[in-house]
Amino acid sequence: MIEKMKNMKANALKLFRTAIDAVDPYTCVKHYLVFNNNSSHNGKAELHVGNNHITLDHNLYVAAFGKAAIGMCRAIDELCHEHIIKGIASVPVGAEHNLPDQAAMNTAQRIQTMISDTMCADDIFLVLISGGGSALLPLPIDALSLEEEIQIIKLLQSKGANIQELNTVRQAMSQLKNGGLARIAKATTIIGLILSDVIGDPLEFIASGPTFYSGNKNRQTLNIFNKYDLMNRIPAQFLQHLKQYENTNDDQNISSIKQIYNIIVGSNRIALEAAAHLCHQSLNYIPFIMTTCLQGEAREVGRRIVELITTKPSQLIYNDNIACLFSDKSTFDAFQTLRKEHKRYCLLLGGETTVVMKNNAGKGGRCQELAVSAALTIDNNQEDISILLLAAGSDGIDGPTDAAGAFAFNGMITNEDDIKRAHISLDTHDIYTYLSEINDGANLLKSGHTSTNVMDIIIVLVDNKE
Repeated sequence: MIEKMKNMKANALKLFRTAIDAVDPYTCVKHYLVFNNNSSHNGKAELHVGNNHITLDHNLYVAAFGKAAIGMCRAIDELCHEHIIKGIASVPVGAEHNLPDQAAMNTAQRIQTMISDTMCADDIFLVLISGGGSALLPLPIDALSLEEEIQIIKLLQSKGANIQELNTVRQAMSQLKNGGLARIAKATTIIGLILSDVIGDPLEFIASGPTFYSGNKNRQTLNIFNKYDLMNRIPAQFLQHLKQYENTNDDQNISSIKQIYNIIVGSNRIALEAAAHLCHQSLNYIPFIMTTCLQGEAREVGRRIVELITTKPSQLIYNDNIACLFSDKSTFDAFQTLRKEHKRYCLLLGGETTVVMKNNAGKGGRCQELAVSAALTIDNNQEDISILLLAAGSDGIDGPTDAAGAFAFNGMITNEDDIKRAHISLDTHDIYTYLSEINDGANLLKSGHTSTNVMDIIIVLVDNKE
């Protein structure tokens, strides 16, 4: 069994690396953009963005922000270096733990100055957007300080707010989000190339939609504060602003006076499809993509994944408890067929779970909690099925730790003392400390920063005994 688990672990690592390579920001940008320096159309260089041909004539400004900014910038620099007038990138040197900081705000102010003071209407504004962009483009409205914005985000995170709720509030707090960047830019042609880190790839929520206006967010923000019982903890001046401008429209007909192209160049689905292809071609497992919209509390998701696999198909019923694991009911039906027809298969899930933090929480991350919860659920005495799960952040970061995620497998947590400690560590959200201490930390995945971000990736290898 030990040797088998080593092989399964090695295969899971191959799949994870293949998934990450598929959403390499440099590759993604080059795949979607074509640069023609000898255009027969007008004798000038052109940038082909999908079916749109954009004329370049030393008139390109570039702004990039997010965990994939460097790779995306490198691709643009190689494609059309001679036409770039100026570019500014905000990368994760600041913005620690995905929270805005003064360094990121300084860069945001430089971007604001570049696009509002330096640009002309005939210029082209290329915006390179990736996960972490919300924290790396902070420019609060006048009713808020940066410190107050940070505290509001921390409060929402501690309450378990999902990414859609977080980004809705971020939009209400910012001058540049929710189409603000496009609105203040003097250029009338704006291209947004986007590496999505949000479930469903909604333009309004990826980096909080700096090039996409989706309506006034003040009422929604107030509703979110009410939902999490935070009204008494929000600065009074900001609450007053939200109520005063609850019904205003900031669009100012931006879509009628500017050409804005927003294109998703990389996503969680692209990553999972690459892993599925390798699985089918080389690893002798039948791949099955369950969902790219995984949500829910991390511990519950980990437990339910294992219960799903270990429950006989005839006893499994599609209900609210497992619906989060599937794209829809038809995907569940296909999963049932898969289990009946195949002994070896690989389940692939993508999305972003949550952890509801408590006071005095320890050190850990959602992927690590998901994995340990799964490990505790695996029946160590069940010899007719081998399970290995890897849950990891595609950015190589899981919480405020140096780990991307963790593994779970048969026999990982066996003795009573380890089981007890695992439960305590989950309750105190100190799971990184626990995983570091058992098996010399070998059950943690430490990939380092991947320079991309398409949410979390969960790989589950299943081998039923013949």
